[in-house]
Amino acid sequence: MPRILLLEPDSQSARLVRQYIENGTYTVDFAHSSQEALHCADGNKPDLVILELAIRDHNGFAFLHEFRSYNDWAKIPVIIFSHIDVSEASMSESWKSLGAKYYFYKPTTTLAELKKAIDDVLL
Repeated sequence: MPRILLLEPDSQSARLVRQYIENGTYTVDFAHSSQEALHCADGNKPDLVILELAIRDHNGFAFLHEFRSYNDWAKIPVIIFSHIDVSEASMSESWKSLGAKYYFYKPTTTLAELKKAIDDVLL
């Protein structure tokens, strides 16, 4: 079963996303901070990372850059699912250059759209 690491600082949002996407198809681990996510990935290498850019202990782009610096994780697909709007050209290029497959702005994205992207990447 593919393993997903969800980096989401809000516990309620993490539980909601986890319940929606897990559904017997995926195993979902979640972390509330970048350090917790790195530790979790070290213990259970994910097949996909879902990243909220607004994390308490780190900038989401800095986390993604650090995550990509580990050889074992350099090719793991990442989907950004965030409250931060990165539609500005400079920010849009940042997530693309760091190898994120998709970017979804939470206020305008449904969980069904997120699940479709996950399925696209993993199945």
